[in-house]
Amino acid sequence: WIYDPREMFKVFRAEGKYPDGPVRLTWPVPAYAETRNRPNKLLNIGEEWREHRMKLNKGIFNVDAAASFLPHLDETAKDLSSHVAEYPDLSEFCMLASFDLFCTAVIGKSLRVIDQHSAKKRDVKFADAAAKTFHYMGDLLYSPLEK
Repeated sequence: WIYDPREMFKVFRAEGKYPDGPVRLTWPVPAYAETRNRPNKLLNIGEEWREHRMKLNKGIFNVDAAASFLPHLDETAKDLSSHVAEYPDLSEFCMLASFDLFCTAVIGKSLRVIDQHSAKKRDVKFADAAAKTFHYMGDLLYSPLEK
């Protein structure tokens, strides 16, 4: 595990212009796209992959842009820490907290699903669906039905 941001920066730089990620390497994702005849351009490699990935988040490959996420992530982390005591189930807290942090990094704002009193039902439902999807993906990765 890497905890030092300077070490993570070295890993980030070593990936080069076309990093290969876990989405393409997990068999259920390309299998789903293939069986539905719905190509997923994020499963490509090289420049075609980068072109489509950049459409999702232009700043993802720019170190300065990535550094600009830190104030928002810090703000979200402070908010999350103020809600820890409300959750006797640490796994539920971690799931909701990671969802809020992910949203902060990807869409630029937290949906604040961690706040049981003011969270929108739609956002909480979305967070739950995302968690279930990742759970099912984990089960599929180790399924004996793999091709």
